[in-house]
Amino acid sequence: MTQSATERDIRTQFNMVRKALPATLARESSIHKAAAQHGAAVIFTGCGSSYYIAQSGAAAFRAFTRHDRVQALPASEVTLYWPYWAPAGPPHASTLIPISRSGDTSETISAIQAYKERTQGMVMAVTCAQNGEMARTLPGAIVMPESDEPNVVMTRSATSMLYALTLMGAMWAGDDAAIKRMESVPEAARAAFESSEKAISQAIGDRIPEKIVYLGGGPFYGLAEEGKLKVKEMSLASSEAYHPLEFRHGPMSMADSGMLIVLIASDSGLAGEAKLISHMKSFGVRTLVIHDRPCEELACADYSVFINSGLPEHERLAAYLPVLQLIAVYITKARGLDPDHPRNLSKVVVLKS
Repeated sequence: MTQSATERDIRTQFNMVRKALPATLARESSIHKAAAQHGAAVIFTGCGSSYYIAQSGAAAFRAFTRHDRVQALPASEVTLYWPYWAPAGPPHASTLIPISRSGDTSETISAIQAYKERTQGMVMAVTCAQNGEMARTLPGAIVMPESDEPNVVMTRSATSMLYALTLMGAMWAGDDAAIKRMESVPEAARAAFESSEKAISQAIGDRIPEKIVYLGGGPFYGLAEEGKLKVKEMSLASSEAYHPLEFRHGPMSMADSGMLIVLIASDSGLAGEAKLISHMKSFGVRTLVIHDRPCEELACADYSVFINSGLPEHERLAAYLPVLQLIAVYITKARGLDPDHPRNLSKVVVLKS
C-alpha cells in the first residue's frame, strides 16, 4: 500500500516538534503573569485530541506546580455546564488554557467566550495556526505553525502541543532544570519511534485484532484516550481506553484472543499494571507494553516498546504520541483503509450558528 500523507507526517514530525520549545519559551512573560495574577485555578480545555492532551497536560502541570486546583474539561463543559466546574474564589483569579490545532474549533471558541463573560480571568491559548481566531485574538498565545499538518487526523500537532503544555507547567513552576531536561524529548520521541516499528508490526501483523484497548494511569490516561481515538478515526476499529486497574471491573468480560491491550506503563503504578498484564494473558489477550525502560516486571508482555528517555513520567509524555500514532497506522493498513480520509470527519469542526 502506498504510504499515506498521514503516515508521512507521523514519520517526519520530529523537527517540527522541536520548534515547540522556542515557541513556548517565547511566552515566558505571559506564563509568569498568569502564575502571579491568575493562578488560583487553572482549567485546560479542548475538543477531541486537544481535550485528551489537555488531560495529560493538566496532570503534568499538577506534578510540576503541586497545584491542587487544576482540571481538564471538554470545551462544551465550560460553555454548557460551568456552574458545576467553576472554581471558587475571586473572578479574576483563574486561567483558562484552550487548546486547538486550528484555533477555529467552534466549541473551543464558544468556551473562551463563555469563560470571558463569566470571569475576569486570563486566557492563554495553545494552537498551531497563525491565522486562526485564537492566535489572532488572544495575546500571548503559544503558536506552532510548523506543526499545523494538512491532514484531518491530528498527529504532529498533538505531539507539539502536548510538548508545549508540559514545558508550560515547568515554566509556571520556575523549574529551569526540568525545562533543560525536556530539551531531549523530541530526540527521545524520534529514537523510540524508530525502534518501535518491529514490535508494532509484529503485534498487528500476527493477527489483526478485533478489539483494541488502551490502558494508562495518572498522566498517561490522556494518552490512552488519544491512542484510542487515533484507532477509531483512522481504522474504524473498535477501541476503548481505561485506567489500568479499572479494566478488571466489567470490561474484563471482553478479554479473549481477539483483543490487543496496549499498556502505557507508568513508574508509579508499575507493580499493579504488571499483575494486570499477566492476568490478561491468561485469557489469551495479546499485550503490547510501552514503557520508558526494560524491566523484569513487564517481561511477560508479548511485545514491548521502550522510550528510553530517563525522564520523570510527567516530563516525557509527548515522546509517546508518535508511537501511539504508528500503532493506529498499522491497524488501519491491516484493515485496508486510508488514514487520509477518515469517515464523517473534517480537519476543523466549525458549527453553523
